[in-house]
Amino acid sequence: MLVQYMRPNIHDAYGVKFTPGVNDVPVEKWEQCMKDSEIQRLVEEGQMIVLKKDAKDAKEADKTPSLLEFSEKKAVKFVQETWKDELLADWESHETRPAVKRAISEKRAELAKDAAKRAEKK
Repeated sequence: MLVQYMRPNIHDAYGVKFTPGVNDVPVEKWEQCMKDSEIQRLVEEGQMIVLKKDAKDAKEADKTPSLLEFSEKKAVKFVQETWKDELLADWESHETRPAVKRAISEKRAELAKDAAKRAEKK
């Protein structure tokens, strides 16, 4: 399932690392997280937003939801707010819209450039 984390920091909860932007969270882990009062508060305050919840069965629910389920404008916004290259790579393999594919490619290049800069500093 997709969960949008609206805060500027990284938040670890129950084995899930929420980074700013869109995060792919296994349903089982999300259910664990929702038992926590702090996560409940973040959801109530709109700091965490469930974007897509697939729950037909356990196997289907843990597949990465496709951006094709969202409008092109919304999909591009989600891409721009995502910081996990693995999620972007999965989306890129399924995406068909040129504007969204371009946004994914640009974001992945940005992440690679940032990673290279961090590696140089070490």
